[in-house]
Amino acid sequence: MKSSIGRGTGFSTWVNIGLAITVLYFGGCIVAWYKGGPGHFLTIPDTMSLEAFSSVLTGVAAPLAFLWLFVATMVQSQELALQRHQIEQNRQVAEGQAASAERTADFIGTQTELLQQQMRLHQLEQADGAQSVRQFNVIEFCRKHFPTFPPMPSRAFPFGGIGHELSEDNDIGLQMLCGRIREYDESIGLVWDDLPKGGPVDVRRVHELDRRLVDLCSVASTVSPSRMAFLDECELVETLAAVRSVLARYDVPVTQPVQ
Repeated sequence: MKSSIGRGTGFSTWVNIGLAITVLYFGGCIVAWYKGGPGHFLTIPDTMSLEAFSSVLTGVAAPLAFLWLFVATMVQSQELALQRHQIEQNRQVAEGQAASAERTADFIGTQTELLQQQMRLHQLEQADGAQSVRQFNVIEFCRKHFPTFPPMPSRAFPFGGIGHELSEDNDIGLQMLCGRIREYDESIGLVWDDLPKGGPVDVRRVHELDRRLVDLCSVASTVSPSRMAFLDECELVETLAAVRSVLARYDVPVTQPVQ
């Protein structure tokens, strides 16, 4: 708005000055022509030829030509100055828009990062929940199928008693269970050759324990860092290896897992 006003004011000022000088000039010429006597520079004899008359008009109009050339030059200079000013304003606006776009991009990047963090936290919460359910299923399965210790080590009762009086706390219960499984593998290995062989042994429960531990291990790498550290403390991989070490001692086909 300011640029438009400045442009109109500057343009009309020089045009008005040119018009005013032109009017005064023509007015002075007319007055001088009427009041001039013989020999006056504006005296036009009756016998003047058309060519001489055109030369007189050219001489009279020449100052006006220079005047309007000057006016046009000044108007053009103002136009150029205005264009430079507008270009500078456009440059400032473009820089402001670029800075605004950069701030918007930074804001969007921050929002995207926060959203990704929230999604990651949600995924970790879901993974922690899935891990807790699998952990609970392992503990409850052992409570149900390995409830009491046998009176003495026996091939007939593999992992007998590992679920006896496990803690009600889900995490402490898993730590107790994993420790008992590894201890059982070590102890049974020491006396295995001295144990009576007896009849065939159904190891379906041991196979089902193996399957549930594999299921628990499958989510160990997807949980939150705190849960991952806890599972590392439980030595799940070593516990699973202990179960399979015991299974390797039995040469009995598996019928079906215990539900």
